[in-house]
Amino acid sequence: MKHMHKKGHTFFKIFTGILLIIAIFFRGIDTRIFLALVLFGLIGTLLLALLPKISVSSLSWKPKIHRHSQNTDDDDPVQAALLCQFSHRITDKLRSAYPQALWDWEKQPDVQRILSGKSNRICLKDAAEYTHAEVNLDTYGSIHLQLLKIQELSRSQASEATKKEPPVNCDSWYELVGENVLNQIITDLNARGYESLSINENGDVFITENDTPIVKDHFQNFPGKKHWTELIAIFQKNELQAQETDNVLVLTWGK
Repeated sequence: MKHMHKKGHTFFKIFTGILLIIAIFFRGIDTRIFLALVLFGLIGTLLLALLPKISVSSLSWKPKIHRHSQNTDDDDPVQAALLCQFSHRITDKLRSAYPQALWDWEKQPDVQRILSGKSNRICLKDAAEYTHAEVNLDTYGSIHLQLLKIQELSRSQASEATKKEPPVNCDSWYELVGENVLNQIITDLNARGYESLSINENGDVFITENDTPIVKDHFQNFPGKKHWTELIAIFQKNELQAQETDNVLVLTWGK
Protein backbone atom coordinates (compact mmCIF):
# COMPACT_ATOMS: atom_id res chain seq x y z
CA MET A 1 0.00 0.00 0.00
CA LYS A 2 2.88 2.40 0.86
CA HIS A 3 4.37 1.53 -2.50
CA MET A 4 1.18 2.70 -4.21
CA HIS A 5 1.20 6.01 -2.26
CA LYS A 6 4.81 6.59 -3.29
CA LYS A 7 3.90 5.99 -6.92
CA GLY A 8 1.08 8.56 -6.61
CA HIS A 9 3.42 11.28 -5.28
CA THR A 10 6.01 10.54 -7.97
CA PHE A 11 3.38 10.67 -10.70
CA PHE A 12 2.11 14.03 -9.37
CA LYS A 13 5.62 15.54 -9.30
CA ILE A 14 6.45 14.36 -12.81
CA PHE A 15 3.15 15.53 -14.22
CA THR A 16 3.46 18.95 -12.54
CA GLY A 17 6.92 19.35 -14.09
CA ILE A 18 5.55 18.47 -17.52
CA LEU A 19 2.83 21.10 -17.16
CA LEU A 20 5.42 23.77 -16.23
CA ILE A 21 7.53 22.92 -19.26
CA ILE A 22 4.47 23.12 -21.53
CA ALA A 23 3.46 26.47 -19.97
CA ILE A 24 6.95 27.94 -20.49
CA PHE A 25 7.90 26.60 -23.91
CA PHE A 26 4.48 26.14 -25.54
CA ARG A 27 2.74 29.39 -24.75
CA GLY A 28 0.62 29.22 -27.87
CA ILE A 29 -1.02 25.91 -26.95
CA ASP A 30 -4.81 25.79 -27.02
CA THR A 31 -6.27 26.48 -23.57
CA ARG A 32 -8.70 23.54 -23.88
CA ILE A 33 -5.87 21.10 -24.54
CA PHE A 34 -3.92 22.47 -21.58
CA LEU A 35 -6.95 22.13 -19.26
CA ALA A 36 -7.56 18.57 -20.52
CA LEU A 37 -3.98 17.67 -19.61
CA VAL A 38 -4.43 19.19 -16.15
CA LEU A 39 -7.66 17.21 -15.66
CA PHE A 40 -6.01 13.98 -16.82
CA GLY A 41 -3.21 14.49 -14.33
CA LEU A 42 -5.58 15.13 -11.45
CA ILE A 43 -7.64 12.01 -12.25
CA GLY A 44 -4.51 9.86 -12.52
CA THR A 45 -3.19 11.14 -9.20
CA LEU A 46 -6.59 10.53 -7.55
CA LEU A 47 -6.78 6.96 -8.84
CA LEU A 48 -3.30 6.13 -7.63
CA ALA A 49 -4.26 7.44 -4.19
CA LEU A 50 -7.55 5.50 -3.97
CA LEU A 51 -6.61 2.11 -5.48
CA PRO A 52 -4.77 0.85 -2.36
CA LYS A 53 -7.90 1.48 -0.26
CA ILE A 54 -10.07 -0.75 -2.41
CA SER A 55 -10.05 -4.31 -1.03
CA VAL A 56 -9.12 -6.86 -3.62
CA SER A 57 -11.39 -9.38 -1.94
CA SER A 58 -14.39 -7.10 -2.53
CA LEU A 59 -13.74 -7.31 -6.25
CA SER A 60 -13.29 -11.05 -6.32
CA TRP A 61 -16.20 -13.31 -7.15
CA LYS A 62 -16.49 -16.98 -6.45
CA PRO A 63 -19.34 -18.96 -7.96
CA LYS A 64 -21.46 -20.88 -5.49
CA ILE A 65 -21.31 -24.59 -6.01
CA HIS A 66 -24.51 -26.42 -5.19
CA ARG A 67 -24.06 -30.06 -4.41
CA HIS A 68 -27.14 -32.13 -4.76
CA SER A 69 -27.20 -35.36 -2.85
CA GLN A 70 -28.28 -38.28 -4.93
CA ASN A 71 -30.46 -40.77 -3.15
CA THR A 72 -31.88 -43.08 -5.76
CA ASP A 73 -33.62 -46.36 -5.21
CA ASP A 74 -30.55 -48.18 -6.53
CA ASP A 75 -28.39 -46.57 -3.83
CA ASP A 76 -30.85 -47.29 -1.01
CA PRO A 77 -30.71 -50.96 0.06
CA VAL A 78 -34.17 -50.79 1.65
CA GLN A 79 -35.74 -49.42 -1.54
CA ALA A 80 -33.92 -52.02 -3.62
CA ALA A 81 -35.13 -54.83 -1.34
CA LEU A 82 -38.75 -53.62 -1.57
CA LEU A 83 -38.58 -53.50 -5.36
CA CYS A 84 -37.09 -57.02 -5.44
CA GLN A 85 -39.88 -58.41 -3.23
CA PHE A 86 -42.51 -56.69 -5.35
CA SER A 87 -40.98 -58.23 -8.49
CA HIS A 88 -41.10 -61.73 -6.96
CA ARG A 89 -44.77 -61.31 -6.13
CA ILE A 90 -45.54 -60.24 -9.71
CA THR A 91 -43.75 -63.32 -11.03
CA ASP A 92 -45.66 -65.65 -8.69
CA LYS A 93 -48.98 -64.08 -9.64
CA LEU A 94 -48.28 -64.19 -13.36
CA ARG A 95 -46.94 -67.74 -13.44
CA SER A 96 -49.94 -69.09 -11.56
CA ALA A 97 -51.82 -68.58 -14.84
CA TYR A 98 -48.94 -68.72 -17.35
CA PRO A 99 -46.22 -71.09 -16.01
CA GLN A 100 -43.59 -70.10 -18.61
CA ALA A 101 -44.22 -66.37 -18.51
CA LEU A 102 -41.37 -63.85 -18.29
CA TRP A 103 -41.63 -60.13 -17.77
CA ASP A 104 -39.68 -56.89 -17.45
CA TRP A 105 -40.46 -53.30 -16.47
CA GLU A 106 -41.36 -51.08 -19.41
CA LYS A 107 -39.76 -48.31 -17.34
CA GLN A 108 -37.94 -48.86 -14.04
CA PRO A 109 -40.47 -47.65 -11.42
CA ASP A 110 -39.96 -45.56 -8.33
CA VAL A 111 -40.75 -47.52 -5.16
CA GLN A 112 -42.78 -44.62 -3.76
CA ARG A 113 -44.95 -44.72 -6.88
CA ILE A 114 -45.63 -48.42 -6.32
CA LEU A 115 -46.45 -47.96 -2.63
CA SER A 116 -48.86 -45.11 -3.48
CA GLY A 117 -50.96 -47.54 -5.54
CA LYS A 118 -50.22 -46.06 -8.97
CA SER A 119 -50.11 -48.40 -11.97
CA ASN A 120 -46.84 -49.47 -13.57
CA ARG A 121 -46.59 -51.22 -16.93
CA ILE A 122 -44.64 -54.40 -17.54
CA CYS A 123 -43.76 -56.19 -20.79
CA LEU A 124 -44.74 -59.86 -21.03
CA LYS A 125 -43.27 -62.85 -22.81
CA ASP A 126 -44.81 -66.31 -23.15
CA ALA A 127 -48.14 -65.17 -21.67
CA ALA A 128 -50.37 -66.38 -24.51
CA GLU A 129 -51.51 -63.42 -26.64
CA TYR A 130 -50.85 -60.85 -23.93
CA THR A 131 -47.89 -58.53 -24.46
CA HIS A 132 -48.16 -56.12 -21.51
CA ALA A 133 -49.82 -55.70 -18.13
CA GLU A 134 -50.68 -52.89 -15.74
CA VAL A 135 -49.55 -53.70 -12.18
CA ASN A 136 -50.57 -51.97 -8.97
CA LEU A 137 -50.90 -52.49 -5.21
CA ASP A 138 -54.23 -51.92 -3.48
CA THR A 139 -54.66 -50.45 0.00
CA TYR A 140 -54.36 -53.93 1.50
CA GLY A 141 -51.05 -54.70 -0.20
CA SER A 142 -52.52 -57.13 -2.74
CA ILE A 143 -51.13 -57.16 -6.28
CA HIS A 144 -53.47 -56.66 -9.22
CA LEU A 145 -52.57 -57.33 -12.85
CA GLN A 146 -54.57 -56.13 -15.83
CA LEU A 147 -53.38 -58.06 -18.87
CA LEU A 148 -53.08 -56.14 -22.14
CA LYS A 149 -52.59 -57.08 -25.78
CA ILE A 150 -50.74 -54.29 -27.59
CA GLN A 151 -49.93 -54.74 -31.25
CA GLU A 152 -48.75 -52.34 -33.96
CA LEU A 153 -51.40 -51.63 -36.58
CA SER A 154 -48.92 -52.39 -39.35
CA ARG A 155 -48.24 -55.88 -38.08
CA SER A 156 -50.15 -58.84 -39.41
CA GLN A 157 -52.31 -60.85 -37.07
CA ALA A 158 -50.18 -62.86 -34.68
CA SER A 159 -49.97 -66.58 -35.27
CA GLU A 160 -51.81 -68.85 -32.90
CA ALA A 161 -50.08 -68.89 -29.53
CA THR A 162 -48.04 -71.90 -28.64
CA LYS A 163 -49.98 -74.17 -26.36
CA LYS A 164 -48.85 -74.21 -22.76
CA GLU A 165 -49.63 -76.49 -19.90
CA PRO A 166 -52.96 -75.59 -18.30
CA PRO A 167 -52.79 -73.52 -15.12
CA VAL A 168 -53.37 -75.14 -11.78
CA ASN A 169 -54.35 -71.98 -9.88
CA CYS A 170 -57.98 -71.46 -10.84
CA ASP A 171 -58.39 -68.28 -8.77
CA SER A 172 -55.57 -66.55 -10.64
CA TRP A 173 -56.79 -67.83 -14.01
CA TYR A 174 -60.25 -66.40 -13.36
CA GLU A 175 -58.89 -63.07 -12.17
CA LEU A 176 -56.38 -62.63 -15.01
CA VAL A 177 -58.20 -64.28 -17.91
CA GLY A 178 -61.70 -65.58 -17.30
CA GLU A 179 -63.51 -62.74 -15.55
CA ASN A 180 -62.95 -60.04 -18.16
CA VAL A 181 -63.90 -62.27 -21.11
CA LEU A 182 -67.00 -63.66 -19.41
CA ASN A 183 -68.23 -60.21 -18.37
CA GLN A 184 -68.12 -59.03 -21.97
CA ILE A 185 -69.81 -62.13 -23.39
CA ILE A 186 -72.53 -62.34 -20.71
CA THR A 187 -73.31 -58.61 -21.00
CA ASP A 188 -73.87 -59.03 -24.73
CA LEU A 189 -75.88 -62.26 -24.46
CA ASN A 190 -78.02 -61.02 -21.58
CA ALA A 191 -78.96 -57.92 -23.58
CA ARG A 192 -80.22 -60.21 -26.33
CA GLY A 193 -82.24 -62.43 -24.01
CA TYR A 194 -79.87 -65.34 -23.47
CA GLU A 195 -79.51 -66.81 -19.99
CA SER A 196 -76.74 -69.39 -20.42
CA LEU A 197 -73.55 -70.31 -22.24
CA SER A 198 -71.25 -73.32 -22.36
CA ILE A 199 -67.50 -73.88 -22.21
CA ASN A 200 -65.91 -77.07 -23.54
CA GLU A 201 -62.59 -78.67 -22.62
CA ASN A 202 -60.51 -76.82 -25.20
CA GLY A 203 -61.73 -73.43 -23.93
CA ASP A 204 -64.36 -72.62 -26.58
CA VAL A 205 -67.17 -70.44 -25.22
CA PHE A 206 -70.37 -71.11 -27.18
CA ILE A 207 -74.14 -70.93 -27.25
CA THR A 208 -76.45 -73.41 -28.92
CA GLU A 209 -78.99 -72.37 -31.52
CA ASN A 210 -81.10 -75.02 -33.27
CA ASP A 211 -78.82 -77.72 -31.85
CA THR A 212 -75.84 -75.99 -33.49
CA PRO A 213 -72.98 -74.66 -31.31
CA ILE A 214 -71.96 -71.07 -32.12
CA VAL A 215 -68.55 -70.17 -30.70
CA LYS A 216 -68.48 -66.70 -29.17
CA ASP A 217 -64.89 -66.67 -27.83
CA HIS A 218 -62.02 -68.89 -26.78
CA PHE A 219 -60.18 -69.12 -23.45
CA GLN A 220 -56.41 -69.47 -23.44
CA ASN A 221 -55.11 -72.02 -20.93
CA PHE A 222 -58.56 -73.11 -19.81
CA PRO A 223 -58.23 -75.37 -16.72
CA GLY A 224 -58.50 -79.09 -17.38
CA LYS A 225 -61.44 -81.19 -16.20
CA LYS A 226 -59.69 -82.21 -12.99
CA HIS A 227 -59.95 -78.55 -11.90
CA TRP A 228 -63.57 -78.03 -12.87
CA THR A 229 -64.97 -78.66 -9.39
CA GLU A 230 -62.79 -75.80 -8.09
CA LEU A 231 -63.69 -73.67 -11.09
CA ILE A 232 -67.43 -74.21 -10.54
CA ALA A 233 -67.05 -72.93 -6.97
CA ILE A 234 -65.30 -69.81 -8.28
CA PHE A 235 -68.08 -69.16 -10.81
CA GLN A 236 -70.72 -69.54 -8.11
CA LYS A 237 -68.84 -67.16 -5.82
CA ASN A 238 -69.09 -64.61 -8.64
CA GLU A 239 -72.89 -64.98 -8.96
CA LEU A 240 -72.88 -67.46 -11.85
CA GLN A 241 -74.65 -70.80 -11.63
CA ALA A 242 -72.36 -73.50 -13.02
CA GLN A 243 -72.60 -77.24 -13.56
CA GLU A 244 -70.81 -79.91 -15.57
CA THR A 245 -72.99 -81.50 -18.26
CA ASP A 246 -71.87 -83.78 -21.11
CA ASN A 247 -68.20 -82.80 -20.76
CA VAL A 248 -68.96 -79.09 -20.88
CA LEU A 249 -69.43 -76.43 -18.22
CA VAL A 250 -72.80 -74.70 -18.43
CA LEU A 251 -73.04 -71.23 -16.91
CA THR A 252 -76.40 -69.59 -16.27
CA TRP A 253 -77.35 -66.18 -14.87
CA GLY A 254 -80.40 -64.09 -14.09
CA LYS A 255 -82.44 -66.90 -12.55
